[in-house]
Amino acid sequence: MADRIAKGSLDAALRFLDAARRTFKMIEDFLREGAMLPIEGRADLAGLRLWPIRKFRAYVVCYLEREGEVEIIRVIHGARDIARVI
Repeated sequence: MADRIAKGSLDAALRFLDAARRTFKMIEDFLREGAMLPIEGRADLAGLRLWPIRKFRAYVVCYLEREGEVEIIRVIHGARDIARVI
C-alpha cells in the first residue's frame, strides 16, 4: 500500500507507514473494538474485524483475533469490496 502512495509522495507514504504502525498498536490494545465484517462461506475468516488507519481513514486494517493475538489479514482501501477481495 505504501509503495502505491509513494508514487505520488514519499512523505505521504512515510506518514502512512507511521499511521499504520500506530493503528496496529491500537488494535493490539483494543482487540475487540473493530467493526465485525461477516464473510459468508469463509470459516477461516470468522470474526474478521476492520479498523480504519488514523489520518488515512480511507484505508482499513482487516484482522482476526487468534488466541489473544492479532493476525493482520490485509490493509485495503475501504471503497473496495472487502468481502470479495479478501
